[in-house]
Formats: sequence, C-alpha cells, structure tokens
Amino acid sequence: MSVAQKAVIKNPQKLQEFYSDIREKKINSYVIFEILRDGTIVVDEKGPIRKSYAEFLERFFEISRGRDECLYAMVDVEVRPGTKKFVFLLYCGDQITRQFIVKGALLFCEMKTTFRSADLQLMAADYRDIAEDSIKRYL
Repeated sequence: MSVAQKAVIKNPQKLQEFYSDIREKKINSYVIFEILRDGTIVVDEKGPIRKSYAEFLERFFEISRGRDECLYAMVDVEVRPGTKKFVFLLYCGDQITRQFIVKGALLFCEMKTTFRSADLQLMAADYRDIAEDSIKRYL
C-alpha cells in the first residue's frame, strides 16, 4: 500500500468536536493532536479558554520535541483585544521522515476541507513559521 492509500482518518468526528469546543462552545483555546499510523486521532492536550497563544506555543514545542510523526493543532489566536482568529496547523519538524511528511500533508489536505472557514491553514516545518509574530503577520 502506498502512503496515500494509508492516509485515512478513522474518527473524523473528533475534528468537528475540537472546532466546536474552540469556536462555538468556547471551552478551549487550543487542541494539540496527532494522527496515529492506523488513522486514529489522539489528543495530546487541550488548553482552557484563558490560555494565550504564547502558552499554546510553549506546550506545542514541548509536545513536538523528539516526535517522529507530524503534529496538528487548532488554536484561537488573539490578533488584537477582542478579536480572535482560528488557525489550523500541521507541523512536521526536520526529524520527521519524508514518508510521514507526505502522509501528514495528505491528511492535512483532507482535514482542510472540513475547516474552510479557518482564518489560516498552515503547514510548517520550522518553529519560526508558527511563532506568534509570524502567525499574526499571516493573519
């Protein structure tokens, strides 16, 4: 089987739950998750609504360190007081093999169709790409 054939999400309803918890119910400011090799979505961490983007980044960096697969996140970013933007991102660091980068990108593209209303959909390979000033510049 090719990587493309294996890139299937087994529990896609979780993505809608994450979105709802952040944008509609407003109980989380972010969700960091991974997709296992079998396609199952697993939550690494959910951040309560009061968490800032800087706090999200700190946790994201800790969780992503040493991973051999891509990591995903949905996060609300305050671009100015009272204004938040929804960001959906995929991070594949330089320690990740090409096979898993391709798989991660395929899954990300599949998931992007669910979140067309995201203010920013970003595939990143470097921490600088998701730094707060970079994100705000994109938005």
